[in-house]
Amino acid sequence: RIYPLYMYGHFRTFYFISILIFLIITLSAIMLRPLLTEPSVQAQEKHFALIAGNVNQSLWKDIYEGTLQYAKKNNIAVEMMGPSHFDLQEHIRWLKIAIACRLDGLIFPAYTQESYTGLIQEMNSRGIPAVTVMYDLPNSGRDSYVGIDPDELGNTAALLIDNATEGQANIAVMKNSLFRNKSGKITGDPLIEAIVRAVQDWKGLNISRIESSPYGIFSTEEISRDILLNDDTINAFFCDSVDSTLGVTQMLVDLNRVGDIAVVGFMRNNDIDRYLANGIIDGVIHTDSFEIGRSSVSILHDLSNGTHTSSFEKIGFSVLYSPKEEE
Repeated sequence: RIYPLYMYGHFRTFYFISILIFLIITLSAIMLRPLLTEPSVQAQEKHFALIAGNVNQSLWKDIYEGTLQYAKKNNIAVEMMGPSHFDLQEHIRWLKIAIACRLDGLIFPAYTQESYTGLIQEMNSRGIPAVTVMYDLPNSGRDSYVGIDPDELGNTAALLIDNATEGQANIAVMKNSLFRNKSGKITGDPLIEAIVRAVQDWKGLNISRIESSPYGIFSTEEISRDILLNDDTINAFFCDSVDSTLGVTQMLVDLNRVGDIAVVGFMRNNDIDRYLANGIIDGVIHTDSFEIGRSSVSILHDLSNGTHTSSFEKIGFSVLYSPKEEE
């Protein structure tokens, strides 16, 4: 059969395109074959979780960053979970979820003896290593604690307040969270207990009030404002977090009480450094929360591999003074 000349051009084009498509498919198959037959990413060796006290708080974000640094270098998965603002029952619920998932190990603050001992014992029975951070229960059966020594922190806080008030202070303690037993007594908080013990050794110091503000800077500002407006004997605040320290200092600025009231805080950020430099805050105790995270997941990794570890990994702290305190 004879085709018109113009059709031969179409046949040649079709033939060329067919060969080109065949070559593309063949080359693609050759290039994709290793990806289809071999895993491109090695499976992660362990899966841990950090059950944070408050996933939005800078302290826990920094601790989590520390865990990730170690995890990435050692092919480990670490995820952070927990309440969006501090709530004891919500934290317990998240910890129960993590236990039920049968992960290879858990990092968490153990806030109270009565609420966490049973959960830690359940972890022991399931073979899940337990590393506590910031808040510890030494007799609960946990495998290790990573964090500051509460007694050293309490003694340092008392010394800073004594220096800032010339040895005469009625102190209001501002906490992100407080735990009370059925009779209403504050219990299970090693930081509060350590500060109370330390203050008892200073004749002119007295803790007048202990208040909780779990909802951040603005709620702390309101609560501390009410304290000063209703109790003119208070002349010092100790704050246990960045949020509570910022709330108190902003309140002092608003009420024009800077210089009248001493402020000692725990943990720092850029805003706190600025207040410290301007003499609004008298002193800050700061620990390396990043290192707490890195050390805790390192210990958890060893525990999950059956390696013996220390039951207490102490992380030190530094003390920062305002210029007026250094004079």
